Amino acid sequence: MYFTDLALNRALGRPFTPAEHGLTSQVALHSPIAADLLRALLADLHAGQPHGALVGDAIFIALTALLLPPSAIAHQPQKASSQERRIRRTLDYILSHLNDPILNLERIAAAASSSPFHLSRCFRSAMGCSPWQYVLRERARPALMLMPRRRLSLQEVSQRAGFHAYSSFSASLRREYGLSPISLRTALQSPKHMTTH
Repeated sequence: MYFTDLALNRALGRPFTPAEHGLTSQVALHSPIAADLLRALLADLHAGQPHGALVGDAIFIALTALLLPPSAIAHQPQKASSQERRIRRTLDYILSHLNDPILNLERIAAAASSSPFHLSRCFRSAMGCSPWQYVLRERARPALMLMPRRRLSLQEVSQRAGFHAYSSFSASLRREYGLSPISLRTALQSPKHMTTH
C-alpha cells in the first residue's frame, strides 16, 4: 500500500514530510490490525462502497495512526471548550448534510476546522463512536418514522433517509435495532405501535 504525501497532509491537516520522522517509502509492517483494516477496505470496495467515502476515510485514518510514529501525529492539547465547539460544529454539519451523497470525513473535518485524523480521535472520545458510525446512526432515525408508511417501498425509505445503497440501510438497521428492514416495518405496524387520534 502507498500513501501519497498529499493524502497524509490532508489526513493530518498540516504539511507532513515522511523523512523528518524517519519514514521511507518501503516500510515493512506485520500487523494483524492493519491486515484486518485492509480486508475491511477491500470488502467495502467490493460491495460498491455502500456507505460512501466515510468507511474508506475512517480506515485510512486508522491505518495512518498505525503506520506513523507518535511524533508525526502528536498535537497540541485542546481546551475543553475548543473541543466542545469543534464537536458541535461537526454535529451541526453532519445533521445538515445527512442526505449529501458526497458527505465524507474530509468535508466534515473542514467544517469543524480540523484535520480528519484529529477530528476522528476527538469525535470518538466525545461521542463514543466514529463520525461515519454517527452518520449511519443518524440516517437510521428518520427511517423509523417512514417505515410504517406502506405506500413507500423499503428502497424509497432507504433513499429518503439518506442511504445511497439498500445494503447500507439494511446493515445499519440491523446494527441499531437488531432487525431487518422488513421485520422492523412489521414490528412498527403492529397494533401496539400504532397510535389512534
